[in-house]
Amino acid sequence: LLGTDLPARAAPYTRDEVEAAIEAVVPAMEIADSRLPPDAPEILKAADVVGNGAFITGRPVRDWRKLDLSDIGITLSHENMSVGRGSSARILGNPMLAVVALANAQPLPAGGLRKGQIVTTGTCITPIALQPGAYVGDFGVLGNVVLEIA
Repeated sequence: LLGTDLPARAAPYTRDEVEAAIEAVVPAMEIADSRLPPDAPEILKAADVVGNGAFITGRPVRDWRKLDLSDIGITLSHENMSVGRGSSARILGNPMLAVVALANAQPLPAGGLRKGQIVTTGTCITPIALQPGAYVGDFGVLGNVVLEIA
């Protein structure tokens, strides 16, 4: 969760600058979904919210600087049975590196990253097909994210 803007600029942002702009780390689950068939043209997929069906967040962790984000174990459970395991290390070795890469990507829409935006960094667990029932994403020191599928 960005606490300050990271506008586009010629000089690349350092990791320290990007970390200083982050207000909180937010555990989250994304539901991939599309109305389009898998072989649809990429331009249509982009127009269809790039396959994002839903984004569910947990509580923002504001004292994240005390944590080692490089290898947080993550478990996804469905109806109290584990259906996936992963680690934050799956995201470039540390998800913070994905935020730095995005801050330095050019061109960025709206001229850069903006205060209040949540920057998603990537998946820690191999995606699964959803079934009805309760899902819990356990992000260890970052807390849980809960999703109920009817």
